[in-house]
Amino acid sequence: MSHQQIRTVILCADDYGMAEGVSRGILELAAARRLSATSAMVTRPRWLGDAPQLLSVRDRISIGLHLNLTAGSPLGVMPKLAPTGKLSDIGSLTRRALLGQLDIAEIESEFVRQIDAFEKALGFPPDHIDGHQHVHALPQVRTALLAALARRQWEVPPLVRDPADGWLTILRRGAGTYCCDRRKSPRCMGVVRLTSRLATNCRCNMQKQIGRFDTGDGKIGVTMERQPTSRTRMGNLNEGKQKCL
Repeated sequence: MSHQQIRTVILCADDYGMAEGVSRGILELAAARRLSATSAMVTRPRWLGDAPQLLSVRDRISIGLHLNLTAGSPLGVMPKLAPTGKLSDIGSLTRRALLGQLDIAEIESEFVRQIDAFEKALGFPPDHIDGHQHVHALPQVRTALLAALARRQWEVPPLVRDPADGWLTILRRGAGTYCCDRRKSPRCMGVVRLTSRLATNCRCNMQKQIGRFDTGDGKIGVTMERQPTSRTRMGNLNEGKQKCL
């Protein structure tokens, strides 16, 4: 590969705190400078025990919040989304979001709790924010997220990760569009088109509500997923101090 063809790859490992092996693997990769970022799930039982270990790699990676509405239990009472104390799956959440059946205020309150839990455990705000299974890109959910972020008075607000990608680009990569016999799956391709559309709408709506990309005045930034997820890490990436595979 020629020098002109070399690209910097920004690699973010989600789900820190989900399980012991996941957290350990992320820490090992970060220590070896093979990761750019990680996103933590503060709703999982392991979070409080695993959180302090992230401080050992604070100077090496972006550390963000992985908002969760689909795995395990929420941090607080959510009588409409989780009446039994357990969160619903992504399919149910997506259907309700598309039909406008979610309680935005309830989700906003849960997001505030998750942001508070992150800051309490680590002592600093998240460098970036994204969602488990990209829930933050869903209609109504993204409105709740923006409302939760508007409550904060951060000196440097986090970046909101944008999962959007063109559906044709996804299909050319081929990942996630095949059946077990390696034939193209119409159902999978339909899901690709739907999720691509949702994510693109998320970007457009967030940009419209936020008003601008420049975060110098305290506004929230929106970044492409394949771009650096933390401005505090951009210098290291640009200077080649942080290498990713």
